[in-house]
Amino acid sequence: MSRELLQSLITDMVRDSADLLSAEAKDRALDLAVQQYGKDRPASVVTDVTADGGHELDYPAGFDALTCSVQGIEYPLGQMPPSRLTADQWMDYETPSGHVILAGVSFAAGEPVRVTWRQPCQADDIPVRDLEAVAAYAAAVLLDQLAAAKSGDNDLMLTADSVRSGSKGRDYAERAATQRRRYHDLLGIDTKRVEGTSAMVQVASAASDGKTRFWNRRPT
Repeated sequence: MSRELLQSLITDMVRDSADLLSAEAKDRALDLAVQQYGKDRPASVVTDVTADGGHELDYPAGFDALTCSVQGIEYPLGQMPPSRLTADQWMDYETPSGHVILAGVSFAAGEPVRVTWRQPCQADDIPVRDLEAVAAYAAAVLLDQLAAAKSGDNDLMLTADSVRSGSKGRDYAERAATQRRRYHDLLGIDTKRVEGTSAMVQVASAASDGKTRFWNRRPT
């Protein structure tokens, strides 16, 4: 239902009376907006996975090693404060039957392990309060496309038609910028915040017991 409602909101915001945008273009714009929303408002999923015993643990049902990411692992359960594995205590490990979590601790067979993870956002996952923001982002993508199309229509010769086309292109570009600001304002995102251009490098070091550490890596 959310996807249909979002498409209706997008249509209202763009007001493409000349039908310049195809249904496929609108779908792609919505997909981009949902993807961006997922980055700006990531939602976590918490799943208890029953261990088979040993250092390997299956990923939760529905987990895709290429698109999902593990945020944390708690084991054993029931501790206060909660007993969470540090990032260097586990890693992604590929076996002949697929990807598993390989941990530096041994899980008891039949015991639950709590895995917190993130999965790609879907349109139907977006709460009602944020539908307008997502529609605004998609509208901005489509208005940018209309602005580019109108700018590309201009001829090298200065004619009345080219002037009108250029004006229309600028109008679309301004409306796109407005809708993009609307997205940020509705979600409370400060676009003026500037992050430092630094890089964090994780350097391998020996654990306190002299053994090799586990590193939290993703498949490439």
